[in-house]
Amino acid sequence: MVTTTVTTSSTVLSSPKAKQAPSITTTVSLNHVFPNSYKDDLAVHSLQVPADVGHARYLDQSLPYVPVFEEQYGPEVSSSLQTKYYTLTESGQAGIEAATATLHALFVQATEHVLANQESLAPYFHIPAALWPRIQDSWARQYVMFIH
Repeated sequence: MVTTTVTTSSTVLSSPKAKQAPSITTTVSLNHVFPNSYKDDLAVHSLQVPADVGHARYLDQSLPYVPVFEEQYGPEVSSSLQTKYYTLTESGQAGIEAATATLHALFVQATEHVLANQESLAPYFHIPAALWPRIQDSWARQYVMFIH
């Protein structure tokens, strides 16, 4: 097992016109133990679809948009009688969830860094200057509700 720690600490400044607190200080500390990942964690399986199922028409022909859809994608449940699907082990799922949490923390850290250093970094994003105060306010308001 590999242990990885990601720690971020920065201040997100809201615009001077904000009615909330002028700043929010956040610290995100993640300690993940990443499980070993193996090729066998992900498996591809094949399935033979019976012809009566695969070639069945399944949409309501009385609806006006169905002919347009069927013209584009075909009227059958499946265009092929051979199909594939994937399975993932619990270990593989745990690895994906841990990596996703770390990636999310890095995106939050990057966003906080850009907002805290708007003067020097804003030109790289080509966002109109009039929108930056709104972005700052939105981040300051929404951060508490859903970022953690």
